Amino acid sequence: MLKIWLVTIGEPISTDYSNVRLHRTGILSRYFLDHGHQIVWWNSAFDHQQRNLRVSKTTNLKVSDQENIILSFGGGYEKNVSIQRLLDHSRVAKEFRKFSSDLMRPDIIIASFPPIELCEEAVKFGKRNNVPVIIDYRDLWPEAFINLIPIKIRTLGRFFFIFTNLRIKRIFQQATGIIGITEPFLQIGLTKANRVRNSFDGVFPMGYPKQEYPKEIINEALDFWKAKKIELAFNGLRICLFGNIAKRNLRLREVIEAAQILIKLSINVQFVICGKGDGLEGYKILARNINTIHFPGFVNAIQIFSLMKISNLGILPYSPTIDFNNSLPNKAIEYFSGGLPIITSLSGYLGSLITEKDCGLIYETKNPKDLVEKICFVYKNREILKKMSENARTLYENELSADLVYNAYVKFIENVSFLRGKS
Repeated sequence: MLKIWLVTIGEPISTDYSNVRLHRTGILSRYFLDHGHQIVWWNSAFDHQQRNLRVSKTTNLKVSDQENIILSFGGGYEKNVSIQRLLDHSRVAKEFRKFSSDLMRPDIIIASFPPIELCEEAVKFGKRNNVPVIIDYRDLWPEAFINLIPIKIRTLGRFFFIFTNLRIKRIFQQATGIIGITEPFLQIGLTKANRVRNSFDGVFPMGYPKQEYPKEIINEALDFWKAKKIELAFNGLRICLFGNIAKRNLRLREVIEAAQILIKLSINVQFVICGKGDGLEGYKILARNINTIHFPGFVNAIQIFSLMKISNLGILPYSPTIDFNNSLPNKAIEYFSGGLPIITSLSGYLGSLITEKDCGLIYETKNPKDLVEKICFVYKNREILKKMSENARTLYENELSADLVYNAYVKFIENVSFLRGKS
């Protein structure tokens, strides 16, 4: 049995609300527990999804004899990109430093990057206590923010991130190993670490668990959609989206413009856009006169599952930034699990994957007419769409299911611990 610390903030935990959808660390923790290991998960007192505090001070939540969740208090924040969020992360890292010495030393630490401050503290703890630390590399930070700076002043912007980049390089250099969510992520991490790949490095995508619900629960979720005026027997094409409706990286303007064009062409296409975020109200105003776009708000796991059952496509209208173009977003894998082909503006890693596996289409960013063209293609070619749907489900079952990904992840960590013990 290994004593494993998982260091990840910003993810939901099982006690947040009913039918909660666990993310990568929450799912991974289940697999470690199933393999007989002991888990301490360092999370935040602030619920990133619901934007509220779970507790008013750092709290050690005992879930079972094998699992504890430590909710570190940082104060919370309102906006994703804000000084308030940076302060929250700094305080959470200080709480980790304060309370980590009081716990039994783990056999291994898996720290999700970002945030920087918490990864720094995890690596420092590992160095002090001779504990291997694996960085689970999920987000290209600060590259994603640098690319938001206007090109004319981007060089100046890079200057302000010099110290930050030095801190990040130190984290990757001092970590025992790196896990990337894609091969490009791993290679970028190795470049930061200034070394070649070794036995402590690996690639494990965002595996998604197979969902199964009792018929009566599914029927309740379908009733929810009927109440939202989403017809179950829809003879057109339904495209769904669920996630954080953020100004920074979600480009819904082109989707809204495409919906307007499709109406003029008398093409029966419906968009169901689920989620909350700082861009939601603005997009709702833009789409206020378009009856083919629906914004049902935040939805739970069963409601998402049932929506995918009555949809034809999943859409990922992300800005093609360096982080998204090198990533395989977990929303893509969720679509694949529901047998939904993807239509996306990402031409990088995801674009290459759906082209290779023939399970989706790519449209040009900032080009609603091209999006309309791609939608019309599958609207008029239902047999091709059906084949894409089969390919999407096959890709999920053969490469991206949680059972495949996270059982392999657990074996990898067990091997890292064994190899480290021999060294």
